Amino acid sequence: MLFFGFSFGVYSQEETSEELIPVITVGANFWSSGGNHFFEHCAAVACGGESWEESGYTIQGGDPTSRLNYDGYDFSSLEGIVEIQTGNLFINGYISSSSSDGGTLRDQDWYNIEGYNSFYEISDTSSDLKENKRSFTFASIGYDFNFGQISAGPFLGMINYKETLHAHGLEELDSDYLRDAGLTPGPMEGIDPNEKVISNTAEWSGNIFGARIKLDLDQGIQFNALFGRGQVSIDNADSHLLRDDLGPSPNIKTTGDGDASILDLNLSYEFMENFLVKAGYRSWVLSDEDGTTRFGPDFGTGYPEEISTESKGMYLGVAYRIPVAQ
Repeated sequence: MLFFGFSFGVYSQEETSEELIPVITVGANFWSSGGNHFFEHCAAVACGGESWEESGYTIQGGDPTSRLNYDGYDFSSLEGIVEIQTGNLFINGYISSSSSDGGTLRDQDWYNIEGYNSFYEISDTSSDLKENKRSFTFASIGYDFNFGQISAGPFLGMINYKETLHAHGLEELDSDYLRDAGLTPGPMEGIDPNEKVISNTAEWSGNIFGARIKLDLDQGIQFNALFGRGQVSIDNADSHLLRDDLGPSPNIKTTGDGDASILDLNLSYEFMENFLVKAGYRSWVLSDEDGTTRFGPDFGTGYPEEISTESKGMYLGVAYRIPVAQ
């Protein structure tokens, strides 16, 4: 996590208190996190879709009509840190970028077939995730209130989180359609395991309001906690690369406004003067339960969408407080 920080204050010539001397901390974290990206939409008549007649049945999209679950992928981020604190005021920020391979995409689709099966699974496939990328930025300004060994206070921040996942190959899983057609699950004929079939980029951005707490323990050990909630917007671009009927990629777009929840807990230890090591856990959950999905090539009718991105895991870090002359 690379923190970009700056500090400001109003000083008089008479103010020489140590509390007004900026405290600058620099360092690095290594965050190993597991990810999940989930979304589903409804294109049933009640959701703005249409119905049609086929083989004597009335058919419409299910509720949900489609569900994609990207799961089991990891990111390992090396993050640089800077934080500047002047008195009780602090301002900080960070940025990171990383890539990885691994994980799977499960893609399911359903119909509602009146008089036959109200939840008919027409497709269920699995693909491997490769060449994944992630970047994020976080910045905040806050104020600490001191209570002896404990300091606590609010902060206001902004967040931007962008994740791109690429699915390769198609393996058909058991579904109503395969059973009715007498087909056996397995790799889809004509699709190479290394062929890119779906790419998805989710970008979340918005504001965070929360609090951080610091508790000084014995022998240079400090417990730190940060938690926040906020409002974020989602811009999700889905490229179904095998769907020529949807037009050029990205051919499925989702937008909306949702919620962000962040949590960061760690223990730090000052093993030499101004040198610290730390170990912690971080969780970011970004979600929108009422987004809108539009399909190419015209991106006309909007269908209701539920979408979320999660990243959670442990991290290790080192930091150094830069002495500032009085």
